[in-house]
Amino acid sequence: IYFSENYGVGLEDRKDREGNKVVMISYLDNDSPFNSLTKKEDGTIYKAPLSSTISALVLYDKEGNLIVANAKSGAEKVCQALDDSTVISQMLVQTLGGGMRGSLISTVLMIFLTLLISLPIGILSAIYLALYAKDNKLTRALISFIDLAGGIPTIIYGLVGAIIFIPFVSFFTGKSTGSILSGALTLSIMLLPVIIKTTVEALKTVPNSYLNGSLALGTSHSQSIFKIILPCALPGILSGVLLVIGRIVGESAALIYSMGTAIKDKVFLSEGSATLALHIYQLMEEETPNFEAARGISLVIILFDPIINLAVKVITYQFEKKFRR
Repeated sequence: IYFSENYGVGLEDRKDREGNKVVMISYLDNDSPFNSLTKKEDGTIYKAPLSSTISALVLYDKEGNLIVANAKSGAEKVCQALDDSTVISQMLVQTLGGGMRGSLISTVLMIFLTLLISLPIGILSAIYLALYAKDNKLTRALISFIDLAGGIPTIIYGLVGAIIFIPFVSFFTGKSTGSILSGALTLSIMLLPVIIKTTVEALKTVPNSYLNGSLALGTSHSQSIFKIILPCALPGILSGVLLVIGRIVGESAALIYSMGTAIKDKVFLSEGSATLALHIYQLMEEETPNFEAARGISLVIILFDPIINLAVKVITYQFEKKFRR
């Protein structure tokens, strides 16, 4: 253990569950400034818990010179940097994660929020394009734009999310970093073209005689669409949903900038986190990649597909059974 007499803290070199090098706080003096740190996000005072880690430090000495240290520097150099400084400008303190639990929760939340935002917009847009819009230049231009948006690289959506959605979410949460909410908004915009196109194709498979017959019986156009056309097109729509879920589970580039890559056990919608795909990215990015942990998470991602596929087939069967009645 290395001690900083200046700040009354003991640090030691450890490795986290992913095998990455960390600097852990193992001792705190009662008079240590680490007992009254100020959170940058909301200005609240909190105590750095024992067994938490210091990922990065930005310090200044008495002459105003900048001192920077991080976990890769090692506990000894971090303590030396603390003793040479007089002011701590910024410090990133994290609690060690316990595996993929937080990443799994983040992935499920990302699926739920993205579908909650994008499905209503996408399905309503598809209904307009397939059943209401006239075949004119404006409609053709709109369809071409949707096709173009579907081919934009996902990392571009990530940059857009960082520029637009992080400040938007920060306006309500007061936190200036990426979050699950900003990540879900980014994926919603990115996947809208997929939802719209698959829903349009599903609606086109329903014979026109269904709509005409319903209208002949005296129902309104909207009633015919939502009670006759949509239930008939449901299997195709759910196939599109399955495709979207697969994209969400496997997406990483768009979320690096819009949500962040912090691996943590406690997940909050207003804070950054890492999905399973981002967890693998973090494991493989280090100087010594953790192939064993990455393989385990990859297996979980692979198992997602048959589980979701089975769930979609069960839902489709239940709806078809109800509709046949």
